[in-house]
Amino acid sequence: MKQVGVPLSVSFLNVFIKALCMKKETVDHALRVFREIPDHGCIPDSYTYGTLINGLCKLGKISEAKDLFEEMDAKDCSPTIVTYTSLIHGSCLSNILDEAMELFEEISRKGIKPNMVTFSSLMDGLCKGGCSLQALKLREKMVGKRFSANTIIYNNLVSGLCKEGKVLDAVQTLDRMKLQGLKLDGVLYGRLVNSLCNSSMFQEVANLLNEMVPGGMLPIHVSWSLHVNNHNMVVSGLCTKKDLNRAFQINLSTRTKHISVDCKTYKYLVGCFSKKGDVYKASQIVNDMLLEGSIHDEWNVVVCGFLHPTKVKEAADVVYIELIDNFLETRV
Repeated sequence: MKQVGVPLSVSFLNVFIKALCMKKETVDHALRVFREIPDHGCIPDSYTYGTLINGLCKLGKISEAKDLFEEMDAKDCSPTIVTYTSLIHGSCLSNILDEAMELFEEISRKGIKPNMVTFSSLMDGLCKGGCSLQALKLREKMVGKRFSANTIIYNNLVSGLCKEGKVLDAVQTLDRMKLQGLKLDGVLYGRLVNSLCNSSMFQEVANLLNEMVPGGMLPIHVSWSLHVNNHNMVVSGLCTKKDLNRAFQINLSTRTKHISVDCKTYKYLVGCFSKKGDVYKASQIVNDMLLEGSIHDEWNVVVCGFLHPTKVKEAADVVYIELIDNFLETRV
């Protein structure tokens, strides 16, 4: 353009460099253009540096990005919050969390105000890097700056806390999320439920399961499958904890939501209620099995719980006949 009489300006070169940084394949070319800027009688500004630093960070070239950042300081070219955020994000992608935190603290020392993207990028990096409690503290700072955490931030926090086994913190974070009127998706609910089950906190997970479908969660294939698996896990866990009435309530609640119950879960429920001597609830569960066609080759083991001589034999006889009829029909 200079050859045909069109003067080059730093504004034009900034646009050109930004266009080159939009594709991974041309970021190196953008760096070459940047180095040639003085040859055109132009001086790169903070926007030029920031654009190139952002492009390098996205490529994972954090070392080159930091060199440019130091060059900015040497040339008294003040970085903007966008440049700092790019470096923080790049440091997190490279799992250099200490440097990311140092950059964030530097922002405060220089009186530069972090934006929502700054907080979100750093919290995401901390959660993925195994520092979720540090991310929780950062969330408090963010709220102090009058920023409201969004669904993405809360999802990252809950996911990170569950991954690190900090289940109580994850539940408390979920409660704060609900106070803001935000909702977790089915996958995150499933992850939290699994963490609670692994910690044998079946009462808490029973409460959580009851929130999922009534809370407006769409029964997409992934979340629905998670809900079925989690239900079976919770019912079995409650039975293990001898909380049979709650297990029975969860089972009834699940059936009203048209969620399938695993045959092993049915069998486990019947066995527990039979040992307790509650034949009526056991017979109700077996009737549910018949309605859903969940009878399998081990149905005789299920029936054995009814045949205790001190129990109500009439109920056992009725169910036994129904089981035999159903078993014979499936073999015809």
